Amino acid sequence: RPVALAVALIAAGGCALAQAQAAASAEASLPAVTVSASGLQLGAGDMTTPVTVLEGDELVRRREATLGETLSSEPGITSSHFGA
Repeated sequence: RPVALAVALIAAGGCALAQAQAAASAEASLPAVTVSASGLQLGAGDMTTPVTVLEGDELVRRREATLGETLSSEPGITSSHFGA
C-alpha cells in the first residue's frame, strides 16, 4: 500500500505541473492591453453624460400615477413620497 500511495502522489504531482505549464503558456499568448486616463483634469462639460429622452407614444405607454413612478425604471432616478 505505501508504494501504491507514493505512485499515486507522484502521478498527481505530475498532472498538476503539466496543468500549470499549460496555463502559463496560455497566459503568455494574450495580447497587450494599454490603459490610459486623464484623472480629474477634465471639466464637467467635457465628460460624456448619458441622456434618456421619453416622448410621444413611449411616454404615454410608460405613464404612471406620478412622475417618479413613470421614470422609476430609468438609471439614476429614485423617487420617494410620504403622506396621503
